[in-house]
Amino acid sequence: MRTHVVPNQSIKDKHNYNQFTYIIPANILKTLEKLAEENKDFKNPERAFLKYLYVLNMISRDLINSHKDCSDYQSYRGIALNMQTLTKIFGTKNNVTTKIIKDLISNNLISRVDVYIPGCQSFKYKLCDTENLTFDSFTLYPKFDKISTKIIEKHNDIYYNDDTDLILYKSYMLKLSIYGLNDFIKDSCFVLDDSSPIISLMMGELNDETKYGYLSKNLNLVLNSLIEIHNSRLHISRKDPLSRVHTSLTNLKREARSLIRYDGKRLIEFDIRNSQPLLASILIVNYWKDKSYDVPEDVKKYIKDCESGVFYDYFMEKEGTKESERSQFKKRFFGKLFFSKVSKRKSKLTKWFEEKYPNCYKAICDIKGGVGSDSYKQFAVKLQRQEAQLIFDDVNMSLLKKGIPAFNIYDSILCLEEDADYVKECILKAFRRINLTPTLNIKNCTEDKPIEAVLRSISTNN
Repeated sequence: MRTHVVPNQSIKDKHNYNQFTYIIPANILKTLEKLAEENKDFKNPERAFLKYLYVLNMISRDLINSHKDCSDYQSYRGIALNMQTLTKIFGTKNNVTTKIIKDLISNNLISRVDVYIPGCQSFKYKLCDTENLTFDSFTLYPKFDKISTKIIEKHNDIYYNDDTDLILYKSYMLKLSIYGLNDFIKDSCFVLDDSSPIISLMMGELNDETKYGYLSKNLNLVLNSLIEIHNSRLHISRKDPLSRVHTSLTNLKREARSLIRYDGKRLIEFDIRNSQPLLASILIVNYWKDKSYDVPEDVKKYIKDCESGVFYDYFMEKEGTKESERSQFKKRFFGKLFFSKVSKRKSKLTKWFEEKYPNCYKAICDIKGGVGSDSYKQFAVKLQRQEAQLIFDDVNMSLLKKGIPAFNIYDSILCLEEDADYVKECILKAFRRINLTPTLNIKNCTEDKPIEAVLRSISTNN
């Protein structure tokens, strides 16, 4: 194992506040400008405008970073926004912050979801219209930078300063770059024709000048993430100490990973076969142990199939699904079995699963709360937390603390090829501690492919 020097550059040293890009739903800017003009809590409407802009940006970025597939936006469960925290960030009074949220709700821009539990859980908020949702990006004129900078600095002080793991993780992310991006942007700047394939496909429409800044319509989310990574304007968030970590990396399409470099070097990817079903086995085994029962034989068979990486094969063969359709099949399988409400009416996939692994199915249903229970989402939440604890906390952070660059994309790990053996053993060791032996796929996820070709491929496939 070769020891790497831990980057010592602080987050703020490399944060580009002056060109912070806000992401908001398309076609709402005029509404925000109108709300700002009508808000009498602020002497200057631009100060009110920035508050509305910040909230919409928070919700939009959380939605984007937790849903790589835009067709799944409607399943978004919202982001918790604490009024006291918002008040600190805004530098306002509680009643002023509350009015900002109420204005956005009354104008059908956001909606309140979930429940408020004093001292425990804040209300969650989501965008009202997520069907056929597209985004615009917004950059303020320089004269408004000072106000924006204060908000972003307060945001980072609150969300980053008390989490040493996220600070360390981000210090490594600062050394990431995107292959060919500088030349691509430089070349694209010479294309002035609005109908050009480069402008329309890659960059979105040309900027419009508005009252407070520049608006770029039809934002290309993949390109935006690549630019954020390359320019160290990184997004990283964790809703609570046990949840998944969302970053500028995690919302990248798989094809775009080929462009990522660490300190100019290519990366490889460790992928755990049948990772989600395998991680679910931890919840299933704990369910039976909590009942003081021996682990049923079908549960042992389920674990063995997951460890061998053949769990999906039985169901794909039974349904007649082609290997080329594996990714789409896995999404359907997750939706039908892991992420749906328990119902007396069962899909064919659910029936097949119950026939093959009856005690696994019983455990999953009971963890969800049983037939018709509204607490069914708890299984997915527990599954994601198990994944975060194992892959991010146990594997990824232990590697970084030893000076080894590593970046998790939920249940996979990116690292340098020279560290492959050590990283592989670290992953296997973490699973051995919970009596599991996964099958690992290792692949070169980066190649010297032109960025235009990668972006066009993503556009064609979606």
